[in-house]
Amino acid sequence: MSKKFRFLENVYLLILLLIFIGITLTPYIIDSGFLFLPEEAVEGTAIILLFIAGYFMMLLYRQQAARNTELMAQLETDKSNLESRLEEMFKYIGALNVQIAEMRSMFSDIKKYPESKQDFKYILKFLADKVLSIVPANWVVLRVVDLTNQQTLTEYSAARGETAVLLKHNLDNNGLINKQAPVGQDIFCSEQDNLKIKSFCVIDECAVSREQKMFLKVIANQLEMLYVIFTSLNQA
Repeated sequence: MSKKFRFLENVYLLILLLIFIGITLTPYIIDSGFLFLPEEAVEGTAIILLFIAGYFMMLLYRQQAARNTELMAQLETDKSNLESRLEEMFKYIGALNVQIAEMRSMFSDIKKYPESKQDFKYILKFLADKVLSIVPANWVVLRVVDLTNQQTLTEYSAARGETAVLLKHNLDNNGLINKQAPVGQDIFCSEQDNLKIKSFCVIDECAVSREQKMFLKVIANQLEMLYVIFTSLNQA
């Protein structure tokens, strides 16, 4: 854009120079005697016409310069918007990579299936920590419920910092099973339909992306699978 602007400026200056040369040479051209009008009238008319031409050239130059200035300002705005969008996109990609890494570690860091209550408690804490490391929730409750009698089979709660988590009495199993979350809470449950148990991941209501929702469902499914393995190993 700057090259085009300089080109138009040079063209304007060249035309202006030619007009001034024409004004300077007008008397000599008229003195050559090829016109039949009075010399003074011809000179005055020619100079006025050349000045008018120069004036209109100046107006056209200013108009084009103003357009170029507006276009450059618009391009600068578009550039800033594009840079902002790129920055947001890179932040999103970075956050997504962190979530993917956390999901990978969720599967790879569990080296063995739980064989004791202590092992299963460790897994509950591990999964709860994963939730709080990815989702901007203040607290999380993991619970496994028996669908036949709606009794809680196991449960674990965790929170950020010193926030107390005393939500066990506020989470009704019937509401969890029917996906009726109390106000200010979100429920994510396991998706298998051929078992007599159901696992739930409950967090306080917050801004959760589509990828994070998928992650929470994976947590619930993983919890259910590990609980089935845990009970089968203890019954063996």
